Amino acid sequence: MFTYKGAYEGFYPVYDYIYNVCLFGYKFDLADKPALEWYVKSPPFYKPENYVTDFYVPIK
Repeated sequence: MFTYKGAYEGFYPVYDYIYNVCLFGYKFDLADKPALEWYVKSPPFYKPENYVTDFYVPIK
């Protein structure tokens, strides 16, 4: 699981970091399933800079 704090426009760099930095070089096999996003703090209760999203990447 990876946690990101900030506006949703920042998701692309998060996914890039997860797949190309964190998982690169490790012996993980990615499962043939989509990644999941869990919106911990989201609109309309929080400002975009305070959004919190957890990213779950399926591995075997």
